[in-house]
Amino acid sequence: MQANYNLPQQQVPPPPYSPSAQPVGPTPYNADKSGGLPIPQTFPGAPVYQQPGPVPTAGPQTHVIINQPPPVPVQHTIIQTSAVALGRASAAMTCSSCQRSVTTKVSRSLKSDAWICCVLLCLCGCELCFWIPFVMDSNYITRHSCPACNAHLGSSM
Repeated sequence: MQANYNLPQQQVPPPPYSPSAQPVGPTPYNADKSGGLPIPQTFPGAPVYQQPGPVPTAGPQTHVIINQPPPVPVQHTIIQTSAVALGRASAAMTCSSCQRSVTTKVSRSLKSDAWICCVLLCLCGCELCFWIPFVMDSNYITRHSCPACNAHLGSSM
């Protein structure tokens, strides 16, 4: 037995549409009588809430405008100092603390490197050379200060 799948196809026209036909099933919204937005459907036993109305005002509203005082101009004082090369000797310069034109007061102090070199020379058997680190200028720090106010103005190594 063989099935015959080549059946003739029949064209069936669609059912007629009438504008008065009602939709099948429940509608999510009921039509508003005023023609505006749809009103949501209510269910029996469900509470009904009212939308809040406009907020009543107590009368004419007043606006407070606060004027700010005008800005106060700020006067800037610029102190320009020139860079002075500080070496082993006193230098003429303007003190950054008291603003006087001074010749710096110089004090020299020994770095800790000089003492380390002295001990190492003695441990290596060069006891007669222990004095060399103390006469080298590179093992001293020269500090410059103001003679009027004793402010530290700079150092050189």
